[in-house]
Amino acid sequence: MYWVDTQTGVDVEPARKPVASAVRKFFTEGGAGVPVSVPGGDWYNQITNELLNVLAAAGIDPSKTDDDQLLLAIQLIAGAQNSFTQSGPGT
Repeated sequence: MYWVDTQTGVDVEPARKPVASAVRKFFTEGGAGVPVSVPGGDWYNQITNELLNVLAAAGIDPSKTDDDQLLLAIQLIAGAQNSFTQSGPGT
């Protein structure tokens, strides 16, 4: 997992646009008068932030070469939670 790493990225996250639909929608490839879904910068930025936050919570530095970072982060966080649950708070 890594953030945008091209010259097209910006240093400060742009303000997000207001919600356009309160109804859950899904991506489409388009066809028969239905346009192809274009997620846009807001969606990409939010998904990237969500994933990078999971890595940060697990103490993992983002890497462009590791494709199992999210899995490892989830395992570490789940393992830490299991340890806490089994030993109990304050033990």
